Amino acid sequence: MKPEISAFALAILVFALTACGGASPMASATTHRFSIKSGGLDRSYVVFRPAGLATSRAVPVVFVLHGLGDSGTSIEQATGFDAVSQANQFVAIYPDGYANSWNTGAGVGRAEQVGVDDVAFIEAILAQEAKDQAIDPDRVFATGFSLGAVMTHHLGCELSSRIAAIASMEGALWGRPCRPNRPVSVLQIHGTLDAAVPYPGMVRELEGGSLVDRNISTVDLWKQLDQCNKPPSHAVTGSVTRDVVTGCSQDTAVALYTVDGLNHDIASPPQLDEAAEIWVFFAAHGRAIPK
Repeated sequence: MKPEISAFALAILVFALTACGGASPMASATTHRFSIKSGGLDRSYVVFRPAGLATSRAVPVVFVLHGLGDSGTSIEQATGFDAVSQANQFVAIYPDGYANSWNTGAGVGRAEQVGVDDVAFIEAILAQEAKDQAIDPDRVFATGFSLGAVMTHHLGCELSSRIAAIASMEGALWGRPCRPNRPVSVLQIHGTLDAAVPYPGMVRELEGGSLVDRNISTVDLWKQLDQCNKPPSHAVTGSVTRDVVTGCSQDTAVALYTVDGLNHDIASPPQLDEAAEIWVFFAAHGRAIPK
């Protein structure tokens, strides 16, 4: 498997060779695109490794999934996770969906039409990356936007043995029924004006080949699955309301960040730095107990 060095990595190299006063702190940061076989298909993904990352030290991994019609590179550029990765020393992975889509059971995209196993794809990436970098098995996380957020929920449902926490940006639990085999911490970030995935993200479940609307929100379903019994904390900062339930089963948490006035888009500072907020949530919610 041969990585392709991106223009971003080359730019960093040039800067490191020409900067005055010593090496750039980003001199050894790299962005590579890799190819991998999964389910008999040629798949690809982008990996950002921050400067100063020791391959022998077990580090967190964050998967970032793009929306319908986009790519790993586009979500890398849109979210700012590379900068957060550099500041907090985790590996950021941006998978490419099959035909720019994901198989979630939600009735959207080519990946679902041909029956692609995207959960197995994420597992294959983890296995491959573990050959090059020690990965902390208690700090593997996933986030995504739009259809990528829907897929992120399914990773929490179907890969809970590997994923410690997930964060959804403008998504909901649509498609296959959710039956995790262990609790997963969940952050849902959602705009009140989202027309594509209407707030607060009601569950739509696949039943008999059709999607059926359930009378429960995605956040409330996760509260049930994680056995959350406490009332949420409630805080308002500007246009962002944070409702967070902690102390759920196996010390997980479920949170809803409501962004007033946000459409189907990724919020940006000063309203909300989604990448930074997601990492704060992930950092606090690795696995609390041994597997």
